[in-house]
Amino acid sequence: MTLPYLTSSIAPIEAEFRSIPEDFEVEEIPAYPPSGNGEHVFAFIEKRGLTTKDAVRAVCEHVGADPKAAGWAGLKDRHAVTRQWVSVFGASPDAILRTGVEGIRVLEVALHPQKLRTGHLRGNRFWIRLRQIDPSRIDALRQLLSRIENDGLPNYYGEQRFGRDGDNAERALR
Repeated sequence: MTLPYLTSSIAPIEAEFRSIPEDFEVEEIPAYPPSGNGEHVFAFIEKRGLTTKDAVRAVCEHVGADPKAAGWAGLKDRHAVTRQWVSVFGASPDAILRTGVEGIRVLEVALHPQKLRTGHLRGNRFWIRLRQIDPSRIDALRQLLSRIENDGLPNYYGEQRFGRDGDNAERALR
């Protein structure tokens, strides 16, 4: 699949990326804050080395809640450090705060009347750490970053948006 480059006027800059999970951080920007009351516990978690589904399942198992009643706004990368809100039904905020699951830290909890649903987010904030950049390319990198800062970044990132065979849209129509 060939997608257009936003910065095709700048020669590619080689760098090492994702040597460790901390090289790629994603923080979800929620669509709304938890209300502070209700039956669903919203938990702001930080995870490493786990998919969103695996992290939610582990938290639910730890507190005795049904993973099928849990929710999240978006799926986050397993090969990164990610922070996002998830919702758990059938557990107390204190139990979730005490969750001792490897690879997961519960940063905050609050109550809300409804389950968190897919798409209930404003967006994501990214921190990307590049390593082993040729010092002679630093000015080009600054130019590229300035362009991204001014123009933004398209919301596509290869296969995860379009599918392995580029047929996600076609499959969705079936």
